[in-house]
Amino acid sequence: MLDPGIRRLLDAYPAIFLACHRQHVREDEAGRSITEHQASVLDHLHPTRATTVSKLAEHMGVGRSTMSITVKRLVRAGHIISSRGKSDARCVGLTLTATGVRVKEQNTILDPELVRQMFRLMSAKELETALQGIEYLAKHARILLSQRKRGILVAGLVLLILGVAVVGVWLPKRHVVSRSASYRVTAEQLFSLIAGAQTWRPDVTKWETVSADGGRELTRETTGDGETITYEVLDRVPPVSLKRRIATENLPYAGTWSYALQSTGENTVLRITEDGQVYNPMFRFMSRFVFGQTRTMDTYLRALGKATGQEITVKD
Repeated sequence: MLDPGIRRLLDAYPAIFLACHRQHVREDEAGRSITEHQASVLDHLHPTRATTVSKLAEHMGVGRSTMSITVKRLVRAGHIISSRGKSDARCVGLTLTATGVRVKEQNTILDPELVRQMFRLMSAKELETALQGIEYLAKHARILLSQRKRGILVAGLVLLILGVAVVGVWLPKRHVVSRSASYRVTAEQLFSLIAGAQTWRPDVTKWETVSADGGRELTRETTGDGETITYEVLDRVPPVSLKRRIATENLPYAGTWSYALQSTGENTVLRITEDGQVYNPMFRFMSRFVFGQTRTMDTYLRALGKATGQEITVKD
């Protein structure tokens, strides 16, 4: 059963509507048809207090692009004025024209004259109490609408994250990708940069060698985002090839980079092959569809070009 308060409201509202509702005029003064949605948009605007398209769309629960189409039609019809803000030219405010005000008045849910007749039947005290009650209901109705919109946004975000995770689970953990570039330097010059201190890279803020047992060759890099990773050299054949692996444990990814250098006359072609594993499904999705699996290699190859004083073209 319904709560008594809810029942009282549901019984009262139809009585007011039936007594005071109006037959809507769906044409403007020029005889142009006004849709119910357009009339609703006009009902949310004011002749002096400007409203943005974004706020209007949010208040009516539609997309900004959909609202923009409706607003453009109402502007062309002469019902709305679209003007840029004085303090911020990027902000476009919407206000009603005199014609828009008249159309709005003709399309209100309740007929003002019938409402006036109803008010005359009430004492001043009854009228004030009734209006305060309606205003309180409207206030909390707006709060409820805002909460519902936030709930929809949260639900949408949860579904998006779930979808990303599901796709990520189905993607293979391992990937092998390769990129190359040609440089106008000798293989020896290029190899010395690749195998030596990485301070020539703009993304590296700190580079150091790390002592290790068993003759292992370790280096540690700290990048501009604060991430510190240790690398181990697995194989070195100057100036032909070099292979490094990520030695830091418990990262969401792992793998190796293999550098192969080939002299072609005055140029040297460097090819980097990444054999990587991405363990986290979310990170796997982002690596595949957002960041790109070759982005780090592309950045490295371009930085190597700047370090040798030339612009290079990265190729597959």
